[in-house]
Amino acid sequence: MNIYGNKLFFILAIHNHQPVGNFDDVLEKAYQKAYLPFIETLADFPRIKVVLHYTGFLLQWIEKHHPEFIDILSEMVLNKRAEMLSGGFYEPIVPLISERDAVGQIRMLSDHLRDLFGKRPKGMWLAERVWEPSIPPLMNRAGMKYLPIDDYHLKRVGINDDEIVNGYYITEDRGRSVGLFPGSETLRYYIPFKDVEVVRDYLRRIYESHKEPLLTFADDGEKFGIWPSTYKLSYGKGWLRDFFSLLDSSSDWLETTTFEEYYRSKGPSGRVYLPTSSYREMGQWSLPERAAAEYEDVYDYLKDRNEETAKTWIGGGIWRGFFSKYPESNYLHKRMMSVSDKVLKATRKGGRQATLAVDHLYRAQCNDAYWHGIFGGLYLPHLRSALWENLLKAENIADRMLGREEYAVSDDIDCDGNNEIIILRSGRLYSLSSVGGGIIECSMPSSGMNIMDVLSRRREHYHRKLMDQEHDDDSKATATIHERLEIKDKTVIESLYFDDHRRLSFVEHLLSDRTKLDDLIRSEQDKVHDLANSIYDLRIVPDQGVAAVTSGDVGGSKFTVRKEFNFRKQGLFVDYQFSGPDKYLFAIEVNLTLKGSPFSKLMTGKKGKFVKDRGEIIGVSDMHIVDNNADIMVNFTFDRKIDIWHYPVDTVSLSEEGAEKVFQGVCILIFPGNDTTLGVELKVKRA
Repeated sequence: MNIYGNKLFFILAIHNHQPVGNFDDVLEKAYQKAYLPFIETLADFPRIKVVLHYTGFLLQWIEKHHPEFIDILSEMVLNKRAEMLSGGFYEPIVPLISERDAVGQIRMLSDHLRDLFGKRPKGMWLAERVWEPSIPPLMNRAGMKYLPIDDYHLKRVGINDDEIVNGYYITEDRGRSVGLFPGSETLRYYIPFKDVEVVRDYLRRIYESHKEPLLTFADDGEKFGIWPSTYKLSYGKGWLRDFFSLLDSSSDWLETTTFEEYYRSKGPSGRVYLPTSSYREMGQWSLPERAAAEYEDVYDYLKDRNEETAKTWIGGGIWRGFFSKYPESNYLHKRMMSVSDKVLKATRKGGRQATLAVDHLYRAQCNDAYWHGIFGGLYLPHLRSALWENLLKAENIADRMLGREEYAVSDDIDCDGNNEIIILRSGRLYSLSSVGGGIIECSMPSSGMNIMDVLSRRREHYHRKLMDQEHDDDSKATATIHERLEIKDKTVIESLYFDDHRRLSFVEHLLSDRTKLDDLIRSEQDKVHDLANSIYDLRIVPDQGVAAVTSGDVGGSKFTVRKEFNFRKQGLFVDYQFSGPDKYLFAIEVNLTLKGSPFSKLMTGKKGKFVKDRGEIIGVSDMHIVDNNADIMVNFTFDRKIDIWHYPVDTVSLSEEGAEKVFQGVCILIFPGNDTTLGVELKVKRA
């Protein structure tokens, strides 16, 4: 019994999200297995209050496909059973976009919620709970007063377990303050994976040992039906109904409430200043592979001695670390920031096109495909292509509104200390890198497609676990998704190869003449010189083409690689000149993806293979890749006969279902032989 005679206040905050670009059937499955049954079960317990957050993309999908669900939510809001939270409309990482975009996205969702439910929200959900100290002013500008974070954020500044359950806290930046509600990590791991009695005992223990405690559960709604085994657990075995029954029958000592009610009636427990952080697991995921493995070893070592101390003080990295870990994410982000500036200038002209450009830009800020943890994220081509599509369409509208039909710009676009060149010519956009002298991006802005968005094969810290348990029959799903590491099929292990360079196009290799195709697939080739990571002298030449030159020494012999990119209607022409010893294999690498489809056809003459296949083609002067579903064709023409090797670029990553192989694109290797010149024409057109 609580000696103080008070109740435990309990806030149940459920965050529901689907990323921009996800498939309709995936959203329908999530609706039928998680979103709908959760609300239907909750409806049977009218005394329980909840806080609900639906991101804008998901909410729009529900409005279109299941408008009756909006009616149910409206009734709950009207009866003061549910508080709706705002947030970035398309779930961006708020501190990683411009403040004007962050405020715009939050206001956009707040306006939408007001129109749907008749009430403007006062609180918001913070995507992936990524907190940076600069957030309070932008929240104030967007009309937000409070938000849930993880209790881990507060523990990192010395707030202990007893203090955390005393209520909410206040933080500020430059005199602008917001309320912080600490979400319980313990409850995140208990719900719905522990028996309801275990959850009850924990709630009861907090109630009995504190004067007027507040506990907040703030977590994903997908864990009630979509995460592995949770549909059967939540509804088949009745866990969720039993949990609601527990809350409903405990009204003598437990009271469910909302952020708004509690914030309005209670004062803060104190003022805190939080470091840049997210939830604890994110600190490991954002680290490079080696550091992430070391983090896990140190954490496990300390956890065996004092688990709470380990959880609190082993912090790991920060979310921005993904930009160091994944150059593809960093490049996409920096391009997005550049396009944001263009869109801002275009919106000053006003009109429907400006509004459309803003919406495309906001969609391109959806966080999921910028990072990777235990869900596919960045590794999923369809999510990346959705961001590229929206980003390019936003840029296309802005460029047209600003009268920028053609341009060539040299700048350090991706902030790596080396210049890139962006060329817009004849409706095609190309971005070239000083590193490797290759093409990062080949896009068609009007259709929103980047055909060179191929992810490199990189080591992840969980890869060592996959190899350790290759022959372990006990590697089944464990209690929570954070502990799940299941191998979906044997080809996953067989695909664990890693690149030593970024997957650009028209980068070169000097290889031993003993090199075989399998060596390249396994990334075990004997490189005589690392041209793909060399710095090229990159410059714009007359008629706004681009020249790239590098030179070096191999075994006492000098060599030079010179290539000139000429941009033409529908494509480009690359003129190669190579001088140096002829005892090595000179190879040109091109990486392509057509909507991420492994069933695009690679054709030479009337012969064809899928791009997911591997092979060697001898003595050809042309080749094309076609994807009829995407209605696109890429034609290669060579000014003489050459040899081609090709193989699929497959990565191994985690998803909800475990470790899986994901097709990223096709690698094409062009071998000019001993000749010192080669002309390559690449055209992109409709199939």
